[in-house]
Amino acid sequence: GARRYTVRADGNSQRVLNMACSLHDLGPEPVEIVEITHPARHLQERCEGAGGAVVNDYWVDSRPGRIRVWQSRQWAGPEIGYIRIRQLQR
Repeated sequence: GARRYTVRADGNSQRVLNMACSLHDLGPEPVEIVEITHPARHLQERCEGAGGAVVNDYWVDSRPGRIRVWQSRQWAGPEIGYIRIRQLQR
């Protein structure tokens, strides 16, 4: 579907990028965070637009009834690039 990114550009200004995205289920792929392995599915979002292409990855809990993103790799704009976010659990 359609996705609109507002990103930092040229120092302190903002730029809007309109992209067309699709989501792909790449199947089961457990993720290890601080020596604990979590059951997860790897979902990949591919977006394209006039500004180029972006690929975001998400590792979501694969157990029924759970809604949790254990880890993601997301594009944060042309100046920052990609960032990785991880969910820590006690």
